[in-house]
Amino acid sequence: MATDPECYPYVRRLLRLLLVATLPLFVACSTEPEFGQAPIDLQPKVVPQSLPADGVEVAAWTRDDRFIITAVGATRSVTIWDVANGHIVDRLRLPAEKGQTGELMALRSIEVSEDGQTAIIDAVTAKFGKDEKYSPARNRRYSLDLHSRKVTAIAAPNDEIIWDGNDIECVREALQVLYEDSDTMCVYDEADEEPQSFEEAVRYANAHLPALPNSHDGIWSLHRKPIVEAEFNPGADAGGLLLVSESDGEERELTHDRLAKFDAASMSPEGRWVAMSNDKMDYDSDYDADVSIIEIYDIQSAKFAQQVRIIGDYNQTNWISDNELVVTQISSSGDRVGEDEENLGPPPDAVIVDVASGKIEDKVEARCYMMPAPDHGFVGAGLANCRTVDNDDVGLQKYDAKKEIWEAFGSLEIPEGAFVDLLALSADGRRLAVVVQRENRQIVGHILDSRTGEPLFSKSFKDISSIANMAFAPDGNSLLVSSNGRVFIWRVDEDKWGPTSLTSLDTTVLERHGAILAVAGEYDDAISLFDFETGETLPALEFGNVSGGGFFPDKPLFWAFSAEDGLRIWDTRNWSVVLTTYFFADQGFLAVTPDGRYDSNIHPYNARFRWLVPDQPFTSLNPDAFSRDYFAPGLTERWISCRVAGNCANSFDPVRPIVELNRRLPQVDIVNVAPGENSAEAIVTIEINETGKPDTGTSGVFDPRIFRNHQLVFRSVETDQRSQNSIASWRSAHAASKAVTKISDGRYRLQKTVTLPTGSRPEDLSQLITAYAFNEDRIKSETAAYQYERPPLPARQPRAYVLTIGIDHYQEQRLNLNFAGNDAILLSDRLSDIPGYDTRQLTIRTVGPNPGDQRAGAPKYVSKQIIRDLLSLLSGLDGSEARKRLDALGINAANLEKATPDDLIIFSYAGHGWTDRTGEFYLVTSQASWKQQDGTPEAEGLVSSRELANWMTDIDAGAMTLIVDACHSAASVENGSFKPGPMGDPGLGQLAFDKGVRILTATQADDVALEDANLKQGLLTYVLAAEGLGEKGGKADLDSDRKIELAEWLNYAVQRLPALQVDARVEGIRSDAVVFHDLQDSQTEKRIQKPSLFDFNILASPIILRTNMK
Repeated sequence: MATDPECYPYVRRLLRLLLVATLPLFVACSTEPEFGQAPIDLQPKVVPQSLPADGVEVAAWTRDDRFIITAVGATRSVTIWDVANGHIVDRLRLPAEKGQTGELMALRSIEVSEDGQTAIIDAVTAKFGKDEKYSPARNRRYSLDLHSRKVTAIAAPNDEIIWDGNDIECVREALQVLYEDSDTMCVYDEADEEPQSFEEAVRYANAHLPALPNSHDGIWSLHRKPIVEAEFNPGADAGGLLLVSESDGEERELTHDRLAKFDAASMSPEGRWVAMSNDKMDYDSDYDADVSIIEIYDIQSAKFAQQVRIIGDYNQTNWISDNELVVTQISSSGDRVGEDEENLGPPPDAVIVDVASGKIEDKVEARCYMMPAPDHGFVGAGLANCRTVDNDDVGLQKYDAKKEIWEAFGSLEIPEGAFVDLLALSADGRRLAVVVQRENRQIVGHILDSRTGEPLFSKSFKDISSIANMAFAPDGNSLLVSSNGRVFIWRVDEDKWGPTSLTSLDTTVLERHGAILAVAGEYDDAISLFDFETGETLPALEFGNVSGGGFFPDKPLFWAFSAEDGLRIWDTRNWSVVLTTYFFADQGFLAVTPDGRYDSNIHPYNARFRWLVPDQPFTSLNPDAFSRDYFAPGLTERWISCRVAGNCANSFDPVRPIVELNRRLPQVDIVNVAPGENSAEAIVTIEINETGKPDTGTSGVFDPRIFRNHQLVFRSVETDQRSQNSIASWRSAHAASKAVTKISDGRYRLQKTVTLPTGSRPEDLSQLITAYAFNEDRIKSETAAYQYERPPLPARQPRAYVLTIGIDHYQEQRLNLNFAGNDAILLSDRLSDIPGYDTRQLTIRTVGPNPGDQRAGAPKYVSKQIIRDLLSLLSGLDGSEARKRLDALGINAANLEKATPDDLIIFSYAGHGWTDRTGEFYLVTSQASWKQQDGTPEAEGLVSSRELANWMTDIDAGAMTLIVDACHSAASVENGSFKPGPMGDPGLGQLAFDKGVRILTATQADDVALEDANLKQGLLTYVLAAEGLGEKGGKADLDSDRKIELAEWLNYAVQRLPALQVDARVEGIRSDAVVFHDLQDSQTEKRIQKPSLFDFNILASPIILRTNMK
C-alpha cells in the first residue's frame, strides 16, 4: 500500500464512504461488490460448518451457479453453500407465522428470481389437533433477500393442496432415513419389502422427496449425500450434497458433519450441569457391545465431565443432585410405549451415575416414569403402564433405598383397564402429580402427598386425549399440561381447569418461573412465553426444535437446547440472547456471543465454523480471520457472570470495529513441492497474490509461513523479540518483501527447502505441506495445502536429545536452592533409554564457588549464554562458536548435534522463575543480579519466554518437550495475551502451537513451585521421574496397556502432583522443609502446587518412553 500505515484507517473510512455512495448495494451474486454499506456497529457472524439436522429437502442454484441454497422444513433451516470450495456461507431459519407455533412443515421448492436477488421458498404446513388428527394443510411462502438475508412470510399461492399432515410426517421420515440412520419410513409400507441394500434405502427415501435441480449451465446434476451408518453403509461420516458431472460422471462432495446429535437435555438442580443424551446407540469395541452415551457439560465453565457410556439403550436422565443422576431407558415424557415390539419384557435396570467420574455407582430395577423422590429414593409406576410384561401391575410404587426394594405407594386406585400416563414432582418435592388414562380414554389428574402417597386433589381433564408433558408451577399450586398441541393449566387449589393461549407439539419444555411460562417442543419453531401477571403472550424466542430447557435456579437466565442450534442462554430481564454454544463430536464445543466473541476447545486446524460479515454476504472468511480480536479463551464463565452483573464493558476489552479492518486477504497457493538434493528434502514453491485494487486498497502481504505436518518450518522473521504492540511496528518487522521474490505488481514467489522425516510411518511417507500469510491488519489468509508423497530412501537413526538443567547456585546467594541439580540428574537418568532412539543426554547442574565441590563437566554457574549455546547446537545455528564457548567452560556437548525431523528433544529446566508486571515470564539464571531491596532483577541474567521461543523455533526436530520447574512457570505460555491459534505472535505459547512443542510447567501462572527436603526433589520432578517413570516401569501408565507414552507421562504429572502434597511423606515434615521458589515471598506456608500442560498437537504422539512393562 502506498498509504502511510498510521493514517490508513482514516483513509479507509473515507474510501468506504465513497464506495457506499458509488457502488450498487447488490448486483447478482457474480458481481457482488467488494464491500456493501458498512455501519460502525457491523457485527461478524459465526457460521457453523455443519450439516443441518434432517439434511437437504429442497435446493436451488443461484443464477451464476456459484452458490446452492438448500432448505429443510422440519427444522426450518436454510443453508447457502459455496460450490467452488464446499463452505457453508450462511445458515438461516424460516420464521414461524405469528400464532402458529407447533406446526409441521414440509417444503415444496426453492426458486431464485431472474435478477438473482431473491429466493422464493414454498412450503406446506399442518397442525396437530385435539382429536389427534391434523388440521387441513395450508400453503406457506417465504421470500429470502439474498443480500440482506432477511426472510419474510409473504402471500402464499391458492393452488390445490394435495398433501396432508401425514404426508408431511412422511417427508421427515424420508429425510431421517438419509441423514439420521433411521430404519423406518412410511414409504416402505407402499413397497413389496423393506430395502435390502444401501442403494435401495436411498432410492426409496429420495422417491418421497422433491427432486434436486441441475445447474443452469447443465454441467452438474445435484444429489443428496446421506449419512447412513446402518448395516448398509458402516463408517459413513459426513453428509450434504453430491455434484455429478453430466459429461464424465466426475463426483464432487459438498459435505459436513452434523452438530453432535442429542435428543434430550436436562439441567442439574443447582444450575451447573446440563446432561445431554441421544436415542441412538454406538458400538464400543472396548465393551464389544452397543452403548448409550451421556455427555455432561458444565454450563458455567464450558468444560465436559467424563463421558458416560452405558451398555444398552438408555436415553432418559433425571438429576438426583448436582453430583448424581439416574439414567433410564423408559421415557418420562408421556409416550406410552407398551405396544411396541422393542418394549417387550422388563426394561434394563436404571443406572445411577457419579457426575465427576462418569462411573456407574449403582443400579436399580426400573419402573415406568421413574424419578428421584425427596427422601433419596425413587417413585414410579408399575411396568405394565409402559411395557408388555406378564403382569398387570399399574399402581404407584416407591423405591426404598435402605431396603433396596420397590414397594406399593399410597392409596390411589387405578381402575381396571386404565394406566398411568405420566408423573411429575413439584419443585419443593411435596406434591406428586399423577395422570391416569382410563379405558374410555378419559384423562384424570391426581395430586398426591409425595411423602405418603395419599391423594389430595383430583380433576377430570376436558378437551384432551393424551398427555405430551406436564410440570408444576414453582409454588406447587398449579399444574401445567401439554396435550394435543395446546397448553392447559390446572389451578389446583381453585379447582379450575382450562387452556392457555399457547400451543406446542411434542412438548419438551414446560416451565414457569415467577409470572413467566415458557413452552417449547420438538416440533415447535419457537419458544412461547406467557406472562400470568398481565395475561399477555410475550414475543416468542426464535429458537426451534427444542429438546430441553428451563430457568436457571439462581440467575435471571433461561436456557434451551436444540439439535439444530445448540445450547442458547437468554437474559430473562429483557430476553436478549446471552450466549449460544454448539456441540460437536468428541466433546467439542463452540461458544459464541451476539457480538461475535467466541471460545472453542476444537483445534483451529479442525475449526467447525467460518465468518460472515453482512456487507459481504457471499464471502466466507476462514475461522482464523478474526481470532486476534474475537477469540476469548475462557469466555463462557466470564461472559455469563458479567452479563448477569451488567458490567461486561469492564470485564472485556473492546474489539476492533470490523469496519476499520482491512478484510482483503492475500491468496496463498502452493504451486509445487519437489524433491531437493536428496529425498530427505523437499523444495516448496509458494505464490502469494495481493487482493483488492490499488485505487481502493489491497490486502498487503505479511509474514508468510510454511508448515510440515502442522509444524512450523519457515517464518519470514528469524527473530521476534519486540512486543510489536503497534500495528506499524509489526508491519515494518513482518513485511513479506524481506523473504519473497516479487514476480510482478502484487505477485510474489517464495521457495524454501524443507527437511523431511525419513521413517516408514504413514505420517513420514506422506507429508502435509501447508502455508499462509497475513494481510496488513494481521488477518490470516486461507491456508493452502499440498499433500506430498515422499520418495523412498534409507531411514536415519532417530535420536533423542535429553537436555536437563538444574540451577542450585546463584551469584546472589540468597537465591540458592537445594535440589534443582538433583532434579536434573534424576530426570536424565529416567530418560536414558528411550525405545527406538539413540538417546543422547547432557545434564548441566551448578557447583557454585566452592572448589571442593567440583564435578566434571559442571560449571560453577549457568548463564544465559550457556542456555542459548546449547540450543544453538540443536538448531545448527552458530554451532562451532557455541561449542567453543561451552568447551571453555568445561561443558562437553559433543553429543549434541543439529536435530532432524526424525529426532526427539526433551529439555528441562529447574530453578527460579519470575514474571514482570505485564505477565512476561523469565528464567532466572545464576548470573541474575537481584538485590533483596530491589523489586525487579536486572535483565542481563534473565532469559525471557520470547527469547527462549526464538531459540527453540530454529530447532527442526520431529517432537519437542519443554519442562519448566519454576514458580509462575505457566506464565511462560499464559501471559494474559496468548491465544492458541495461528496468530503469528512471539512467545512460548505461539511456539507450543506452531511447532507442536509440549510444554509442562510446574505451576499455574500466579503460583509457586515447591521442592521437598524429605524427598530431596522438586515435587514436579519427583512425580515425573521417581513415580511416573521407574527404572523399568512407572505409574504413568494411565491406560494400563503396559507402556508409557510421552503425552501420557506428562498428563500423569498434571493429575498426580496436586494429590502428592497431601502424601504423608510431604505432609508430615516440618513447614520450613518446604522451600518456595517464590523470590518475593518469604512465607513458608504450604500451598497446593498445580502444574499446567500446554499441548496443542492435532496428532497424537507416537513416542513411547517405556514398553513391555510387567
